[in-house]
Amino acid sequence: MRIVPFEIEHVEYLLANPLNDSAYFPREFGAEAAAFAKNGLAFSGIENGHLIGSAGLVMFWPGVAEAWLLASEKIEVNKTKSARAVLRELKRLISENNLHRVQALTRSDKPELAKWTAFLRMRHEGRMQKFGIDEQDYERWAWVR
Repeated sequence: MRIVPFEIEHVEYLLANPLNDSAYFPREFGAEAAAFAKNGLAFSGIENGHLIGSAGLVMFWPGVAEAWLLASEKIEVNKTKSARAVLRELKRLISENNLHRVQALTRSDKPELAKWTAFLRMRHEGRMQKFGIDEQDYERWAWVR
């Protein structure tokens, strides 16, 4: 998988096409992606000429960030390779930005996302009831140094 710098067009493309359930990026927040492109803490993965997904971090304050991931349905073909690429790039961003906490949200009704977060070495911190825009419950995960 080839990792490239994130561009706003990547999210526009991904949101216009079928998504994979392993996205922890609410579809409703697609407009927020422009800020991700500006902060430089995001990347995209391309395999065989296809955009597989985009991921990155949103800084809250020094040392703390929120992780996000938006994946196309094509991620299923190379799920392990994709997961390793995301882990490698997140580790790079964590190191370069001297982060001591990276957290993420996953929808509670998508238990398969627990596998992703566990692979990213995040630990479950709890359930956030009616957190989502659609009043869905979400799970809070975090990696802490």
